[in-house]
Amino acid sequence: MELNVFTRRWGHFERYNVNKTSTGWEISHNSIGGECDKEGKPYLFDILNQDVVNYPSNLGNYMELLWDLAEDSHAPDDKVQEHLNALGEWITTVEKSTPNLSYEAF
Repeated sequence: MELNVFTRRWGHFERYNVNKTSTGWEISHNSIGGECDKEGKPYLFDILNQDVVNYPSNLGNYMELLWDLAEDSHAPDDKVQEHLNALGEWITTVEKSTPNLSYEAF
């Protein structure tokens, strides 16, 4: 599964690999990643911060909710992927709506 997020830093979408585990998520991108808790900590946020992505402050709560729902309902990967797509769109909306405050903007 994957989480696709637009980054202003790179000017395109980045694909983060996401797999549900028995205790949380395994999340990776390039050389960063590994086993995470249900909220995606620490690696989801390490990766987003590395790419200077602005994301919703309660993203971790939604990652945990998705994990719990998938676990309780034994959801297939394609259903979990649908929800990861929605979370990726949400992150992208926040990232794209961030004000451009830089020396180049003046």
